[in-house]
Amino acid sequence: MDRVVVYQKMCELEVKIRYHFNDIAWLSKATKSEKIEVSGEGKNHSEYTNDGLATIGDTVLKSVIADYLYRKGITTKGEITRIKSKLENNEVILYVKMLAY
Repeated sequence: MDRVVVYQKMCELEVKIRYHFNDIAWLSKATKSEKIEVSGEGKNHSEYTNDGLATIGDTVLKSVIADYLYRKGITTKGEITRIKSKLENNEVILYVKMLAY
């Protein structure tokens, strides 16, 4: 996907979740499973994977889903957990992504 389109979509996400990211490029990187080159970092001192960013991205997504469900009147821990687990799987996320584009 074109970097400009990705950036625009990330900006739209900022508006939707009412949160401003200091560096929106990190949000984009957190959604990909690729290696990020950084000199002096990682096991071989020249690169590292973005697993940490992906973990943060997953956590943000789970928080957004839980908040959305709570605002829609789903307020018990069991209900939130049950519905959230169905919504946060990769197939659902891919489907939502396809709808957005």
